[in-house]
Amino acid sequence: AKQAKVIEKSGLKSFLEQSFDTTVSAEIPKFIQDSPKSFKEYQLLRRKIKSSNPEDLKELLKKEQQTNNHQPSTINHQPSTINYSFPFVK
Repeated sequence: AKQAKVIEKSGLKSFLEQSFDTTVSAEIPKFIQDSPKSFKEYQLLRRKIKSSNPEDLKELLKKEQQTNNHQPSTINHQPSTINYSFPFVK
């Protein structure tokens, strides 16, 4: 209803093209820029944590904790509800 005038003026095809025209950013978010990018890098990080002194350990764990706890506000983190009873109906 709100877009009816725009659709009448520009046409349905043009309206849909404009609606779906988006740009996607391939930039890595700031909160994970320093995170390991491969399993090997992750293993090296874990070894570094295990062998570091208490001051370095505190800093490394703090950095890792900040990365793990980041939850973007645009994503719904609610668990999905799945009905498992369907195949097992008595």
